Amino acid sequence: MIKRVYILILSSIIIFASDAVAQTYEIKGKFSSYSNIRKLELIDIAIEGNTIIDTTSINAQGEFTLKGNLRNPNSHFYFIKYNNTNDPVPVFINAKTATNCSLVIDPISEQIPYTVSGDKANEDLQYYMVQNAASFQTIKGSFRTRAMGLQKIINEREAGAGGLFCAIFLMGSDKSYDVNLDQLPILIDQNEMFYIAFDKKYYDPFSDVILMKVIHNFLAERSLSPTAIGKVMENFTLNNLKSKPISLTDYRGKYVLVDFWASWCGPCRQENPNLVQAYNKYRNKNFDILGVSLDAKKTPWKTAVLSDDLKWMQVSELVETSLLATKFEFSSIPFNVLLDKEGTIIAKNLRGQLLQDKLKEVFGE
Repeated sequence: MIKRVYILILSSIIIFASDAVAQTYEIKGKFSSYSNIRKLELIDIAIEGNTIIDTTSINAQGEFTLKGNLRNPNSHFYFIKYNNTNDPVPVFINAKTATNCSLVIDPISEQIPYTVSGDKANEDLQYYMVQNAASFQTIKGSFRTRAMGLQKIINEREAGAGGLFCAIFLMGSDKSYDVNLDQLPILIDQNEMFYIAFDKKYYDPFSDVILMKVIHNFLAERSLSPTAIGKVMENFTLNNLKSKPISLTDYRGKYVLVDFWASWCGPCRQENPNLVQAYNKYRNKNFDILGVSLDAKKTPWKTAVLSDDLKWMQVSELVETSLLATKFEFSSIPFNVLLDKEGTIIAKNLRGQLLQDKLKEVFGE
């Protein structure tokens, strides 16, 4: 079947600043083939809910105009929806500068049905939607899977507005485009290093986007944590498997990964081969690991150490409720922090390839 490609040219998406709270907009466009095109809607995506802010129809030449006052005065994401399609076209409208872009829409495509040119922010947005269609499909997957999809797209490209849209979309559900702010702390807990870099990269140019403000403020509060990046980790002393006391300060002068784990923690055990690989590769380059077990009994702890071939020092409180978990304010394992030679935290929650990449950055190979 020959696909009918509809060309929608958004010849101008112009935001005019004014003294009033609301800002005006004007969107002009045209479908090159429009026999089946009927109603178009401009949808405002907001935390409190999505709202149709404008509706129009094409004229005899397939042209249309959307214009009015924006409810949200900040740089913001909108959808252009036509014929009640399930694949509306996302548009990022920048409140600071005029936005002009051209879109090509294929409504019968099985993938994201449009391409875009003429505006960097919307090109980045389309890059996520199309080139990362696999990540797009994870919207119905687990929260962690969606978080990984977000991390993937921004790590692969200077995604700008596309990355912000990705964050909004992935933190929503399969039925809503709203930001799920209740889950944001979970997302940041699991990917704190990523979001620190995310904040540094995108906060200044996109500080008027609500999501960026929320992330920025949350990270500011998180900076007060005892395991915040840039803080010297407080010393502790625990016994090893031979009942010998070991202190964190014994490792000054080395890069050390303080790894909190337990024999009963499935994800911890799955991560151990990655730690073994890192340890074997960098142990002769002034790198070490200090394993801190949250086991309450010695036998399963010792059995896991031997089974997983963990050659580095292991210590434990051997109590039912860990005092260190309370002291360092973490609620789940695996949890780790990477310290420099002075004991300063330079990274945290490094697992899988993230750990290998960070150690390569530190040691230069």
